[in-house]
Amino acid sequence: MLNYSCTFKDIRDINCSELLASNKNPDDAMLSILCSMDDTIATLVAIRERFMLLPEKEQKDYLVGLKNLARLRGLTSLVKKEVEDKMPVTIDISNDETFLAGKREGLLEGEKRGLQEGKQEGKLEGILEGIEVALDIKYGSEGLFLMDDIRKIGTIEKLEAFKEEVRKASSVNKLMRFLMG
Repeated sequence: MLNYSCTFKDIRDINCSELLASNKNPDDAMLSILCSMDDTIATLVAIRERFMLLPEKEQKDYLVGLKNLARLRGLTSLVKKEVEDKMPVTIDISNDETFLAGKREGLLEGEKRGLQEGKQEGKLEGILEGIEVALDIKYGSEGLFLMDDIRKIGTIEKLEAFKEEVRKASSVNKLMRFLMG
């Protein structure tokens, strides 16, 4: 019978300097972002220096990994400023799954907002046209004179209230008072 045992450690309890001091392995440098840090900027500079020793293709790969790990620690903007922006590599995120998912979500949200805004605009236009016809029929050109002021009303609720007032009012003067009040 074989018995195995191991000790688990929370990576946040390991000081990043231990990983950065180890055998110059870029994996250790990348993982050090998850460890406890006395000086975050100094740690990121050390990680960048380790990555700069790698061939360009590997620099890109490790930088992508570092950016992913940085999200876990809320260090994305610092990694961009202290590592990514100071390395001679360009990362094309146009095929990144996270980027593509965010893009899809943004497009769907934009479509949804566009539809809602379009419906609102259509309803506003419909009410304005109805008011204009009612004013023309009930008061003629004297009533149509109010349309410039009526178009300044920005909400459907206020337009609906004015439309109801057109039905009840006995004169254009009463409508003018409603608009001013």
